[in-house]
Amino acid sequence: MPNQFTGPKYRYPDDNELVGLFRRYGYMAAVAKVLEIPRGSIRGYLNRRPELKKRVAAVCWGRAGLNTKEKYTYPSDADLLYLIARHRTVGRTAIALRIPDATLSAYIARNPHLKIAVEEIKARDWHNQERQRERRKRYSKEWHKNNFDYQRDYNRKRRAEKRDHINAVMRRWYRDNKERPSILRNRIRRNQLQHTGHYTDPETLDYIVLLKRDPCSYCGCFSDHMAVDHIEPVSRGAEHHWSNMTSACRSCNAAKRDRPLLSFLLTMRR
Repeated sequence: MPNQFTGPKYRYPDDNELVGLFRRYGYMAAVAKVLEIPRGSIRGYLNRRPELKKRVAAVCWGRAGLNTKEKYTYPSDADLLYLIARHRTVGRTAIALRIPDATLSAYIARNPHLKIAVEEIKARDWHNQERQRERRKRYSKEWHKNNFDYQRDYNRKRRAEKRDHINAVMRRWYRDNKERPSILRNRIRRNQLQHTGHYTDPETLDYIVLLKRDPCSYCGCFSDHMAVDHIEPVSRGAEHHWSNMTSACRSCNAAKRDRPLLSFLLTMRR
């Protein structure tokens, strides 16, 4: 049979090859990854071809050792809950019991006490994962603190080994993010100014409070969320001082960015 198309994007193999992929991998996600086609597209393709869908279903059930016509024997409630807690999901438990996922889910839904117990297991498992995540964070923090010299030497060695690769990545990043370097320089400049005393200068702090009560110096509007703008950008070497500050609305402050005052005013006139 010739190759099938469902639009300009995806090309499907012939029926025998597609059935062979399902026989090899056994489930939709793996086949979709191999073919580089979304699972929803493959599912729709099979729904449009019932005969092929039956062949795929027979292959998948046979691979899992399942029989769609037999009635399944479920373990006791305690054993079932133990298996769900051990495998952590209903889907993995269904594979272990050789029962279809939908059939086991329907069985749990028909028994309210099992449904409540499974929800409690899922909630307890989520809390355990959160505790494990916090424990890993604490352990990682303590390890880095106790092995600072080893980590520094290791990072230096790795950077020396991959110097060409790091330089290529940085050049590509600077090419794709032309505005980001100025933002980073501005952030570094602000961090440096934070240690010069201007951020804690009483006169500067009082002046900032007064400026937020004034209308915008550029467009004249006033709002409840006024900003403080640097007349000469900090990223260009200016100081974070009251003499270099003026009131501005959010839109004018965002439009000015890190441009000089004269350049911004000429742009506004246009």
